[in-house]
Amino acid sequence: MLAVGEAVSCSFLQDFGELFSHPVVKGATSEDAPPLLTRGSPFVNGLPDRRLRLAAIGCLCEPELAHRVKICNLLTQVWQAPWPGTGRSERYTFSNSSSILAFCSRVGSLMSADYRRAGNELSDVTSPRRAFLKGLLVGSLQIATPLRGPTLIRNRSDTYDFHNVRDVIRAAVESHKATGVAVAVVHDGRIVWEEGFGLANARVGTKVSEHTPFCLASITKPFTTTLMMTLVAARKISLDDSANKYLERSYSLKGNANGATIRLLGAHAAGLPSMFEMFPSTADAQPPSPRALLENYGTLAYSPNDVYEYSNIGFAALGMIASKVTGLEFSEALSRHVLGPLGLQDSFFDTNKALFEKGAVLYDELERPIPEYFTATPPSGELYVSVHDLARFALFNLKSHLRDQAPILSDELIDELHRPVFLGPSRAATTFGWFSGETNSGLRVVFKDGGQPGVSTVMYLIPEANLACVALANRSDNGEFVEKLAAQMAGTIIPNWLTPNDSVSLPMADFSGGAVYTGNWSGRLHGGGTEMAVSLEVAPAGSTKVSLGTKGPEAITSLRLQGNALVGESLGMIESADAIRNQATSLRLKLEPHDDRLTGRILATAAGPGEAAILPYIVEVRRSR
Repeated sequence: MLAVGEAVSCSFLQDFGELFSHPVVKGATSEDAPPLLTRGSPFVNGLPDRRLRLAAIGCLCEPELAHRVKICNLLTQVWQAPWPGTGRSERYTFSNSSSILAFCSRVGSLMSADYRRAGNELSDVTSPRRAFLKGLLVGSLQIATPLRGPTLIRNRSDTYDFHNVRDVIRAAVESHKATGVAVAVVHDGRIVWEEGFGLANARVGTKVSEHTPFCLASITKPFTTTLMMTLVAARKISLDDSANKYLERSYSLKGNANGATIRLLGAHAAGLPSMFEMFPSTADAQPPSPRALLENYGTLAYSPNDVYEYSNIGFAALGMIASKVTGLEFSEALSRHVLGPLGLQDSFFDTNKALFEKGAVLYDELERPIPEYFTATPPSGELYVSVHDLARFALFNLKSHLRDQAPILSDELIDELHRPVFLGPSRAATTFGWFSGETNSGLRVVFKDGGQPGVSTVMYLIPEANLACVALANRSDNGEFVEKLAAQMAGTIIPNWLTPNDSVSLPMADFSGGAVYTGNWSGRLHGGGTEMAVSLEVAPAGSTKVSLGTKGPEAITSLRLQGNALVGESLGMIESADAIRNQATSLRLKLEPHDDRLTGRILATAAGPGEAAILPYIVEVRRSR
């Protein structure tokens, strides 16, 4: 909570419209700006009207909406002078966020008129009105309470030795094994190292800094689940509600979906299959709407809480729920409820064209630029964030309670984000948006990585050590590299650091046939707006073939068992528009036995430099009599 006289993060300004388009505010940062609310501040002096200054200070001093409402109501009761340029008094009653936004809209229209005049009452420390305002804020409303925690102090590694990590990064950039890299380490409530290396844009020579926004790919997911948890805090949803409670029938999850809860969606255990699809911004094909995506691909392949399968579709469903509950587009809801309150000023959704040019260009493994693209599931991977902002997000998750971050979640709800949901056979587990595991010494690690064309990212949280390590790269083939960097950074703080096992999947075993699987099976495949016949031949010796539609059988290779599920690979074309457009002819099968049926999915996949597609189709076949 902020007190009068403290520096104010621009993140608290976002809900207040054109009032805060003042250039001093636009250029300020929480660490570097002069205090915005003190005597002589350019922000205070620059506002054209005393009522405007008072309302701005009242709102800036308190991030909680309920307290803002009280402040603004009292201010409008105390200051009844006519609005400049109108010749009459106007009284605004603030009962909700919409009325505050209406007030700001009015402020904006007045600011655009030629009514500016000097006024220095707030600059005068002896002004009785300023004294009254301070008393109003501190006394009458009882909101200027002691600050929650430490101010963020950036320390350029003066007490930490990261030279080995620097050397590794510089060598990789100089040898063109990496293009642009940004790293950060958080320890004991502060950022102790953050630095950029290489190029964000090789064509124009833009260098990476700690404030360069990188595409996060799947590290977007913890931000999505943080948004969902703010809705839990507001008692608008429950994590253990069925997702279909909030989804309209036309695009609700299909299959045995009553048990597919919001929590399981965020933990990759709701039964939905994997999916990834790219849409270059210059291509004719456009990403599906969230509604269309769920209509075409929102069918469960497995029973809820039965199988772990990494599913971007689940996060598309979470995005739909967030939009319906908040009444906002997902990107706007994320900005208002998470990015803004946490002071993440270098962060934006990739649909924000005004900011997109600031982001690091994506490169393939041959260091060729990848044209701008969108995905079929934006809430799963389309957020751009700088390493500085990601370090601040880590501080929030480590419950550091920075002065310029709004307390959007209680410590208990932050813990709920990190609590294991689906346990794997090792000590690894999924959580609501993250993964968790343990080092050999028993330290719990909460982590997330991201990888897609042009993106390699990783983030470790080690709560017991009050430590976080972040590494971002704008190359397709840097996944192992950024994980190595994160491990090196963690090892600088924690002796004998070993990265924990992150596998939640069941282990594979050889398949040698068996009565449960042997025989001829026939049924249907559906998804992506298509439905077609599918048949399976499983010989006693274990050789297996699959036929799609009227096409002849293709051998299934790499046949294994994962738990009781039959998994394997084959070739073929599924007659759906998405599979045809992506030339997704590599097939990956996973089928579970249920009495006289095999059920599961076939993933149609394609991959190449700067390209990738994973398209799921639900399968049910029955043993032929």
